[in-house]
Amino acid sequence: MILAAGLGTRLGVLTRDIPKCLVEVAGKPMIVHVVEHLRAAGVTTIVINLHYLADKVRDYFAQHNFGVAIEFIYEPEILGTGGAIKNARKLLQDEPDFIVYNTDVYSDLDLGKFVEAHRSRNALVTLAVMDRPTSRPLLFDPTGQLVGWESGENKDQPTSAGPVERLNFSGIQIISSGFFNYLEVEQGAFSSIRPFLAAAKAGQRVFAFRIDASYWIDMGTPEKLEELRHKVGQ
Repeated sequence: MILAAGLGTRLGVLTRDIPKCLVEVAGKPMIVHVVEHLRAAGVTTIVINLHYLADKVRDYFAQHNFGVAIEFIYEPEILGTGGAIKNARKLLQDEPDFIVYNTDVYSDLDLGKFVEAHRSRNALVTLAVMDRPTSRPLLFDPTGQLVGWESGENKDQPTSAGPVERLNFSGIQIISSGFFNYLEVEQGAFSSIRPFLAAAKAGQRVFAFRIDASYWIDMGTPEKLEELRHKVGQ
């Protein structure tokens, strides 16, 4: 699943007439870089959630074939990361596990190794994370299990009394279908962070996968977009 419903307000005038996911980097829309990354890892079907200027995204994919099946799910109101995944349950629940990828993330993460790590640990959720500055770090114990979250004044205290590591979530994750049980209790628009924490507190395996050695950038701001364009070509 590619999360592509956002308004793209951080990009200012660039998203006045086109959705964020169609802003180009190196001659390709942001979302195409993600599609190609997923396809190269063996993904054959991709679900894309839509909201802002949804018809333009549909039209783009109607005119381009990327060798994967594309299914869209429209959100009349933006549902947040967790709400979007819950809303797409009927398209995803029959898969034992699936990747969820933010459309404004560009990375050379080895998705094959990511999937292998998720399955070998029999994880419910595996989060691609890195040691980068963030005001909202996720907290992991020495085994890599999620134990808490810090977000300004709203701090979720670690469930572990031992040492914790504060890591930045990359916007790339693998989810096993059993995680829908933790999404169903939430209503309306919501982040996936609370269900991650609820699952971890219930004893489920919610693990970190370190991607510090991979190139990663959130291309959702003008400055980061320009940085990425400089790296990979206009």
